[in-house]
Amino acid sequence: MNLKPLNEPKELRILRHLNSRMELSEKEIQQYRNLEKGYVGEVVFSQFLKPLGENATLLFDLLLEQNQTLFQIDATLFLNNEIYLFEVKNYCGDFYMDGEILRTISGNEVKSPILQVKRSESLMRRLLSDMGGSAVKLHYYIVFVNPEFTLYQAPPSLKAILPTQMNRFIRKLKTQPAQVSTRQEKLAAKLVERHIEESPYRKLPEYDYGKLGKGVVCLECGSLRMEVFKKRQLKCAACENIENVDDAIIRSVKEFMLLFPEKPVTTPVIHEWCGLFRSNKAIQRILSTHFTQIGTRKVTYYVKQ
Repeated sequence: MNLKPLNEPKELRILRHLNSRMELSEKEIQQYRNLEKGYVGEVVFSQFLKPLGENATLLFDLLLEQNQTLFQIDATLFLNNEIYLFEVKNYCGDFYMDGEILRTISGNEVKSPILQVKRSESLMRRLLSDMGGSAVKLHYYIVFVNPEFTLYQAPPSLKAILPTQMNRFIRKLKTQPAQVSTRQEKLAAKLVERHIEESPYRKLPEYDYGKLGKGVVCLECGSLRMEVFKKRQLKCAACENIENVDDAIIRSVKEFMLLFPEKPVTTPVIHEWCGLFRSNKAIQRILSTHFTQIGTRKVTYYVKQ
């Protein structure tokens, strides 16, 4: 049972949209790439967990607070009255362990997932204790999901799952009785209730509506070069990707809502945002069909259905 599904992080979605409509700094582009890579790694790991079926309870991307300290858990698994916590890494290349420090083969130090795991494990134990779950057996693993990742000099005591060990680890979990007690179900529900939606540490570039590029972003290449191709189709002048007009406009409206949650969605605004048609008619038709209209003709805006 996926009690808290894996969703694309809001920060990643915003950065992706901004990357198509403005020039990001090198630091912001690196932030965007790291988030993208991390999310892809979590998607890969979620696929590995699928064989465990509905009898295991899964929570993805929990942001929790204990004693005024924030910590994040990539994946939490409730199985056979035990809890498994996973820190997912999508590193690629050759690395080696230098004590508790992880280094690239050239010797550069990487932010230590081991120290991160120890900190999160300690905070989670205290949080579970406060919630009445001190007796629950807790396991914590660092999971390296990328098949092109190699780790040298790893001590046997390291709580890590390497790419070559993934299938064996899942098979081992499958041999356990697939049951979750009512008590653990309540613990899982409490963790979801305590999840913090908006991270105070989220860093996004400043952006302004007037300075962002206008147009429909191509799903394939990310450019703003989508043009009217046929009556109900758009075509990208850069990569020749073709998309249904309604789908493209709906996607663009949702993008606008994410970037500017405080701005009302009106026909003139979306007409300017998409920058495709001479008249407002197509935009008005799509908005009235796929979104809920609020207000009268003179003051009309749209919200999600």
